Amino acid sequence: RMKIHKIPIQSEMRVYEDNLNYLPDFKTFNQELKKEILKCGDQQKQQTAVVGSMTYWDMQHRSENFRKLLKIIGDKLYKLVDLRTSEGFVQLVCMDMWGVIHRKGEWTKHHTHLGNQYSFAYYIQAPKNCSPIVYSAPGSLEVHPTKGTLLLWESAYTHHTYKNKTKELRIMISGNLGWKTTEQVTR
Repeated sequence: RMKIHKIPIQSEMRVYEDNLNYLPDFKTFNQELKKEILKCGDQQKQQTAVVGSMTYWDMQHRSENFRKLLKIIGDKLYKLVDLRTSEGFVQLVCMDMWGVIHRKGEWTKHHTHLGNQYSFAYYIQAPKNCSPIVYSAPGSLEVHPTKGTLLLWESAYTHHTYKNKTKELRIMISGNLGWKTTEQVTR
């Protein structure tokens, strides 16, 4: 028979927040990302947690600008989180990366990104008074994004957004990161 050991632990929920508005080409970079997402349009036909428009899942393979953003995110994560194993550092791998457009009345349902290690959201356009991203488990947190907000969190965290109440589009990029150990990379 299986025995379950229950050990109480203290833990904390960590959501890392930054704003990339310090990038030298911030305005141009955001405009290019926005243009690509608008051009791509809704490829998922609302068959995901996103009740809105969602691009292809693999935009990191389709766009140099998405790859540039991914490099920025990866560099930040290496600085924030200890990604060492007994064999050395792990290599981050982008599992998927997509764009989202929320028009008035659109939102994202409660969900997690289980099966991944870290998830992220980058806000290209976040109108004043747009709905926040809400983390509901294991803790509770609302983040009101602005243009350039970057969020990183453990993929198991449950999150969602409320309906967009503004007439302006809320445009963002989300994605998931996993990793390979040095041993897995050399195989």
